[in-house]
Amino acid sequence: MPSRSIQGLAFMVLVTAGCGVAPVESPPPNRPNIPVVPSPPEVAGRLILTLDTREAFVGLKLRLHVAAMNTQGSPMHSWSAQVTSSNPQVAAFDHSELVQMQYPNAASKSEVYLFISMTGEGKAVLRVRLGDVTDSVALNVRPLPPALNVLAVDSFTVVEYREQCAWACPYLIYAPLLKLREPTGRTYADVIAVEFSVPTMSTGYCTTGGLHFSGGLAAHVNYIDPYPWANDMIFASLNGTPVPDGPAKARVIVRDATGNYGLIEATAPIQRMVPKPGFPMSLFGSVPWSCNNRSLGSS
Repeated sequence: MPSRSIQGLAFMVLVTAGCGVAPVESPPPNRPNIPVVPSPPEVAGRLILTLDTREAFVGLKLRLHVAAMNTQGSPMHSWSAQVTSSNPQVAAFDHSELVQMQYPNAASKSEVYLFISMTGEGKAVLRVRLGDVTDSVALNVRPLPPALNVLAVDSFTVVEYREQCAWACPYLIYAPLLKLREPTGRTYADVIAVEFSVPTMSTGYCTTGGLHFSGGLAAHVNYIDPYPWANDMIFASLNGTPVPDGPAKARVIVRDATGNYGLIEATAPIQRMVPKPGFPMSLFGSVPWSCNNRSLGSS
């Protein structure tokens, strides 16, 4: 009997081996890690500052674009650039925004826009630093210019209406409508900034790339999107409380064909509770504006 058990065990071992069970192999020896040599950080060699100092008026916000070149003269990231002002009571840093710039034969670079608020009349020097490189730009911030008859106000009003929601929302919307016209038909002017206000709320000055009014052109400066949250220059009372009685106001900074700047002002009553307002299209389309204050909010 014992010899038969040994034979059976040997048979089981042979059968198991014949079924293809691979023998256990020893793991290969650990290979040493190949060291990775980090690329040296780029070193700034030169800054390129772009700012339209002609538009340094009290109340406006200017956009300072910072581009950078490394010591080899190639574009590099400028997102970490910082700015200081010699006189924050005249010009003060507000916020920054990043933009991806594509250069020929180079990867895209993250460049920064530094937004500077013109807080008072006077002179200031903005100093921008990136690594060990600095550059500067001087500002002469002026008071708002006197009114010019460069563009005529064809019409101005602010429309109050109840927003139609999928639920019983209480929102009251205030939409400003300003139509300007070049009156001579022989020259042109550009709208540089627009401010709308109703009692208790203001957009602050809103700027864009400039709206060009050719000779005789009449057009609304802003387009009202049917979806209220897609607009830059409207007001919203989120709790449904109407704004107090009082006039709506518009202030427009314009530049004429000779390069002179001027201020246009207009006032109008608020049209209360317009049931189904119809908004005209602007010839300029849906222009993105950058406003000093948030126009959407609760009164």
